[in-house]
Amino acid sequence: MNIDVDIIDGRLVARLRRLNDPVSSHSAARELVESGHYGKQCTGVLLALVDNPGVTSRELADISGIDLAVLFRRLPDLEKGGVVSRGTIRKCKSGNRLATTWNATL
Repeated sequence: MNIDVDIIDGRLVARLRRLNDPVSSHSAARELVESGHYGKQCTGVLLALVDNPGVTSRELADISGIDLAVLFRRLPDLEKGGVVSRGTIRKCKSGNRLATTWNATL
């Protein structure tokens, strides 16, 4: 599901973007946003990253307990919103592979 993220009046705002996605994806995205789950996920990821700067997605999952799939989706959304940025690439302590680190930009 593809959601575009903007910052309007200091708030993250999600909106549907791709017209060629199947109807089921639009429905699921709309439900995620309208239920408040999307905002809660974004807030949780951002707060975890504020507390743990310079970690990889897998390290953040291990530290915070946030599902890795949620991190894989929300970190790029938050990056588009300008509140997180990609850092250096280094060997991940959790995955033992090269991985990108993330930082909050607030």
